[in-house]
Amino acid sequence: MNQFRTEEITLICLYNEGTRLGTIAELRDMMHYLAYDETDLKRLSEEVIASLCRMSDEEYDQLVADIAPDFMIDQY
Repeated sequence: MNQFRTEEITLICLYNEGTRLGTIAELRDMMHYLAYDETDLKRLSEEVIASLCRMSDEEYDQLVADIAPDFMIDQY
């Protein structure tokens, strides 16, 4: 599993849409609503997005299963 910091894991859990690409899209959408002075959150979001872009879908699924097994989104 990739090593993510606590803050990065929190963002992934908060914006998890059930897929890696869905989570990336949600993070990018959230960034549009950040105030100009929320630079730390913007930088953190960019780092998480970059990490998620380097992962495969299978790696993402395993990551989510490892960090938030009780919060898995049911996929129909």
